Amino acid sequence: MRRIGAGGVPAPVVAVLLAFLLAVWSGAGAAQQMTADGVYVVDNGQAVGPLTHADVEQRIRDGRLTAQTMVWKQGMADWGPARTVKEVAQLLNVLQPPPPPPVRDYNAFLDGRWETGRTDLPIEGIGLGTQKMEVIYNKVGTYTSTQIIEVSDGMGGVLRTTNKGRGTFKITNPSPEGFHLSMIGTTLMTSNGPGGNVPLPGNFNYDSTLRVVDENTLNDNGLIFRRVNY
Repeated sequence: MRRIGAGGVPAPVVAVLLAFLLAVWSGAGAAQQMTADGVYVVDNGQAVGPLTHADVEQRIRDGRLTAQTMVWKQGMADWGPARTVKEVAQLLNVLQPPPPPPVRDYNAFLDGRWETGRTDLPIEGIGLGTQKMEVIYNKVGTYTSTQIIEVSDGMGGVLRTTNKGRGTFKITNPSPEGFHLSMIGTTLMTSNGPGGNVPLPGNFNYDSTLRVVDENTLNDNGLIFRRVNY
């Protein structure tokens, strides 16, 4: 008489099924434990190896081994990209960081009108005044600017100075967080003081690192500029 297993399946069939499942599980475990020991890599035109599994992991973390790095291991007929060698490709999928976000076109980002609110401005020999600034950038690399400075004249009135500028700008060291801005141009200064209605020309050179707060806000070392639609 044949013994019947669970669910009415003959015991020998149950045994065969269990053996098959164990073999599948064992194979899956072996796949998860694939090792990259013995791999050679091309580094600066030279074959380096054999590397240990830990060496391969470290090179991936350091960025010295990428999906395009040429590698070879015993059993391969020729060198091939790391992404095609399953032992290394598995590590790349786990350890290789994603590509950095693309750096935006900051000339296009700046294009338009930016303003500050009225902020305090210490003026040497006079005291504390205020300033308000406006800069209009053109993505081709030119700008115009207006700076209005106000300070008490000590007699109940306000002395107002206006600086109007124009020139060119250049962006360097762009990153997702911000950029370095260089501006070169000329200015014309007028004021409401005696003789101040005659424009006084000058030169303007400015360098600063600006941080992008959001799509409509820039931080210039604590001075906040906001985008204005125009």
